[in-house]
Amino acid sequence: MFSKEEYGYNGWTNWDTWNVALWIDNDEPTYRYRRRYCGAGAWNATRAESFCREVFPNGTPDMDTPAEQSMESVDWQEIADNWNADE
Repeated sequence: MFSKEEYGYNGWTNWDTWNVALWIDNDEPTYRYRRRYCGAGAWNATRAESFCREVFPNGTPDMDTPAEQSMESVDWQEIADNWNADE
């Protein structure tokens, strides 16, 4: 059986990256907060991780592994790049 990280997930590096991006961008208040949090085009991996850990200190509501393990496998640069493209 293949792991959910092995071949990517819905166009993202892995399920955890997709899941974090989905929770941030599909909840309107959180999406608006994200848009105000960092200037246009100013996202980088460190800022994206800091923001997401602030919003989800215990991981997203549906992460099925310990939050620290799931959050460690997130591709923060991929999220930052996606958000920069959204500006």
